[in-house]
Amino acid sequence: MNIENLSKLGSFNAVELYNTVNSLADKEDKLQGNTSDKIEISQDYKAFKNGEDVEENIKKKDRNQEKFEKFVSDHKMLMEELEKSKDSSKKGAEETEKLVKCLTIARNILSGKIVSQRDKQYLLKYNSEMYFKAEMMKKQTVNPKKAERVTDDDDKEKMESESLEEMKSASGANEIESKVDSAILNLGQ
Repeated sequence: MNIENLSKLGSFNAVELYNTVNSLADKEDKLQGNTSDKIEISQDYKAFKNGEDVEENIKKKDRNQEKFEKFVSDHKMLMEELEKSKDSSKKGAEETEKLVKCLTIARNILSGKIVSQRDKQYLLKYNSEMYFKAEMMKKQTVNPKKAERVTDDDDKEKMESESLEEMKSASGANEIESKVDSAILNLGQ
């Protein structure tokens, strides 16, 4: 406001002028986003000022905190269950893939096609019963066609690593067995 506008007003109340100037300053601060000189009043103080029970507000906060903690623990539990289900579904998918490969190899054997040695070993390793039934019931053909190989290099590596693990566990069992035998012999002497 400039002085010319004030002179037009004539007599004025100083308090009204002060309030008007402050409200305009507040509006200007809000427009500019400048609220640094204002004090934030807590919810507890507002409740106290309005005559509400402070203890009730504290209880509400505690209940909300408990609800939040329960939500977080439930979320963690669900995430763990999700990870477990992912693991089990991966294992199920691997088993299904093995079964499909075994069935394809068995079908090739049954139809009398020439099946690669690696495919036969795969079928023998993962489903020996199916392998022997397919070999017993295979169709005799005059000019058998060569079957497309079902297993790939990854399957070969998996079979070899599993075989090594089985041999290690078997050799460990043999070592234990030999130690037990030598202990029995030592006791007998």
